[in-house]
Amino acid sequence: MNQNIENQAIVALEELLQTMRTLRSPDGCEWDRQQDPDSLKKYILEEAYELVHAIDTADPEEICEELGDLLLQIVFQAQIFEEMKLFGIAEVANSIDSKLKRRHPHIFADADPSSREEDWNRIKREERTEKGKSLTLASCIPQALPALKRAEKLAGCLARDTKTSAHPLSAMRRITGYLAELGQTTEPSQSTERQIGNILYQMTVLARCLDIDAEEALRTTVEQRIKYHDKSCPGQTDVS
Repeated sequence: MNQNIENQAIVALEELLQTMRTLRSPDGCEWDRQQDPDSLKKYILEEAYELVHAIDTADPEEICEELGDLLLQIVFQAQIFEEMKLFGIAEVANSIDSKLKRRHPHIFADADPSSREEDWNRIKREERTEKGKSLTLASCIPQALPALKRAEKLAGCLARDTKTSAHPLSAMRRITGYLAELGQTTEPSQSTERQIGNILYQMTVLARCLDIDAEEALRTTVEQRIKYHDKSCPGQTDVS
């Protein structure tokens, strides 16, 4: 990185950190002082989704603004934990820097580049073991993830554990079977809900087999349908 640009980045980040300290100080903003890690969780999600939307628009100015909003949430959380004398922004930065170097031994060590995916997964497992964390699926797949993303992670974990990849035709056969069972149902029931869940999961598996991001595919389709509806039926949407 150009030295001048690097210096500008350091100065800008230091200014942001000082601004947050001021807002959290006794003479700062009452709302900012009242916040805690739990109260800010919803804003982390909101800002992340707004950033994704900005990236979709391909507008550099909007992307820059939304990146800043997300960065604020990181700085905000770090400041709160620093006040609790647990860790600060320096520990946050050092943690991710160390993790990146540790998980890229083919760049920062002498590992074989051809085994980088295996190394990445092995190192992740070793990190969890060293910290005394469980290696069960329940502990490795965050519950806070949207259901579709959890399904994608589950499919990926199962494929790595069995060292086999599901074949698209296998997923299609399962989907067809579940659809046939669903077709015999005439009224909503727990069985109906279970079958729909199975279909959605197998669709996620199928997407993974075809190297398609299921979340992105569904998001794109929903966006297209929204645009089509607004164009064909302007002003006729019930937003209640």
